[in-house]
Amino acid sequence: MATKKAKSGMGGLQLKPRQAGESTHSDSPLVSAVRGGTEQRVRRLRLDEIANNPENPVARSEDVLDELANSLKQVGQLQPGLVVSASEYVAAHPEHAAAIGGKKWVLLAGHRRKAAAEIAGLQEIEVLERTSDRMDETLIHENLHRRALTPIEEASSFQRVMERSNLSQRQMAEHAGVSQTYLARRMLLLKLPEVLQAAIDHGLVATSVGVSLVRDENEDTLNALATRIEKDDADLSHDWVLPAALREARAEVREKNAVEEASKKAADEGVTMIANPAEAFGQNRIYEHQLTTDEEIEEARFRGDLAYVPATAVHADAPVAVRTSKAEGDAPTNKETQDEIAWQKKNAATARRAFILKMVERKPSTREIVEILALAMLSGSHLGAQVTSSARKIAQNVGLKPEADKDREWRMQLLKEKPKKREHLAWITAITALEKPMRNPTGPWTEAMVEFMDYLVDHGYEMSDWEKSEMTKAKKEQA
Repeated sequence: MATKKAKSGMGGLQLKPRQAGESTHSDSPLVSAVRGGTEQRVRRLRLDEIANNPENPVARSEDVLDELANSLKQVGQLQPGLVVSASEYVAAHPEHAAAIGGKKWVLLAGHRRKAAAEIAGLQEIEVLERTSDRMDETLIHENLHRRALTPIEEASSFQRVMERSNLSQRQMAEHAGVSQTYLARRMLLLKLPEVLQAAIDHGLVATSVGVSLVRDENEDTLNALATRIEKDDADLSHDWVLPAALREARAEVREKNAVEEASKKAADEGVTMIANPAEAFGQNRIYEHQLTTDEEIEEARFRGDLAYVPATAVHADAPVAVRTSKAEGDAPTNKETQDEIAWQKKNAATARRAFILKMVERKPSTREIVEILALAMLSGSHLGAQVTSSARKIAQNVGLKPEADKDREWRMQLLKEKPKKREHLAWITAITALEKPMRNPTGPWTEAMVEFMDYLVDHGYEMSDWEKSEMTKAKKEQA
């Protein structure tokens, strides 16, 4: 995960400028935090009298604790902890009374020192006593300036203090010693779904990416993205996985919104909404039912066969008006005709796959690789589950490793292959991604589909009659 460039030795945090008359020597974060208290006398307390702060979020590394324990044995405790009386703590946070139990004190800062002292077999530690005033800010100071909090823990701490103390972001930033911009960006992360928050905390997604997601995407898209990541068990350690999942989430939300918009328009006009035009009219038949002028729409309304389909069905910007019946002179769309078209498409797909299996046995030229990868990328093709599965089977069918049985493992192992072999596998994967939409097109062939078919023909593929017909119609519309 990308980290910010350190500034002033404090992990990139923009600290408040020192006021006139303050000491110019560098105090520790703990000492700085204690200055707001009324009691600064160092005292020794028994470990069994001190409860850990239930709201301290930091997980401790055993290796670090062992090193600190050895240091305590050899040179003693160099910096005191910070405590508040249990009665004051429970008065401020009654929800934690059970966790505090019968302890006399609650530790605000120095949890690592206490844990290390226990490992070292010590009975007591040195502490500074403090009143309950600004306990939450003290915890933030101690962990923030030691860079001990994850981004989400830090944001949650900010939020907790702001809610309890009724602070604005500006006031909270001043208390924490960070810029308001820094705090605002951290707070945005709390709007992400939990799975994305966890990814940020584990370093799989940069905090800057998380902030951009919140700013650029709506809540529906973020929730769809989170659901897709969890469902696919997506490995976010690979840079391409999150953008691919985001594209799919956006498409899912667009489809959902398009259906809702078409349903509302149809309901407002008292007509039918057809969510699946391919099922209602047959594959590639929606254009034969589409109404393009006001006169056609009103005529269909008068006849009682007006309907609306989602905008995504024909790549439009708004619900599309269609007639539910066929116009006079149009070819019939009976079941036999639809079955014949489906049979032709299936045979064409089978022939294409057989040709591709043969074609990918050879090593492609660098020019071919660049041509196909560029076409796949610019046409919006991506590695979905179906493409990954098909590409893996094709590659393994021609004897190309990796030999992983699971799609996810195979995909991750691609990056471990040598460059030349990896390029070969990338070419196969791009071909698979480009061929996928040709198996069940929802409308006329796109320019990318036409260009890909030209590529196959240039390398020896013979189109079926159905493919020739679709190719002719697509080129005519694109001319």
